[in-house]
Amino acid sequence: MFSKKLFMPVIHIKSKDLKLIMKNVDICTRNPIKAIWFFPNSSLTKKDLIHIFKEIKRKYPTLWIGCKFLDSYNEKKFFSTSDNKFIDGVLIENPYLSIDKFKSEKLYKDWINSGFEGFYFGLLPFNSSEQSVNLSLIHNIVNKLDILTISNDSAEENPSLEKFKEIRNYIPEGNSTYNKIAVSSDISIDSINKYIPYVNYFIISSSIEDSFGVLNEQKVRELSNFILEYNMNN
Repeated sequence: MFSKKLFMPVIHIKSKDLKLIMKNVDICTRNPIKAIWFFPNSSLTKKDLIHIFKEIKRKYPTLWIGCKFLDSYNEKKFFSTSDNKFIDGVLIENPYLSIDKFKSEKLYKDWINSGFEGFYFGLLPFNSSEQSVNLSLIHNIVNKLDILTISNDSAEENPSLEKFKEIRNYIPEGNSTYNKIAVSSDISIDSINKYIPYVNYFIISSSIEDSFGVLNEQKVRELSNFILEYNMNN
């Protein structure tokens, strides 16, 4: 996929306003950003999103585009119905360490049988309301998705650094996607330094926005430059 560390800005899509969406994408492409994520409003359909992705790919054909589909976890055939041409990655919440093992297995089989060519980021939430996760199971499930992704702990400003250290102990080092960890969080330029030894991909949203759905170019540039410099020195 991508080498070393990667900053993947999140663009919240509030509506089908392509002008605003493209303005945010332009902010990313003016900086050394290789990949972006879209977190859409639940009112947008997949048809709406595919149209948006087509327009962006027309302007930026090499830009990697991922999307978090809010309804995808409950769908029986999500991967089989995704348009491989315009979606480079999907983010699906609570895939393999879910309490609901039956749905998890159905999702896994759909992924394997679909021929989906993008990357599957499986989001594991660490919320205070969730049952505790048996981290010793992680080594059994990382080969059932592409990138294990950790989300915010609702009880903390940022995910617990100790959790990342513990999770890293269960994932062997290597160049395969199975050896990578992503975080979906509001980590900022002030806090990223302590996470970067343990995290490969940073899916960052609110901390780089002026308001919901409006990116702040300076904040995008600061994080982009920080990771670029880190990669050059390591």
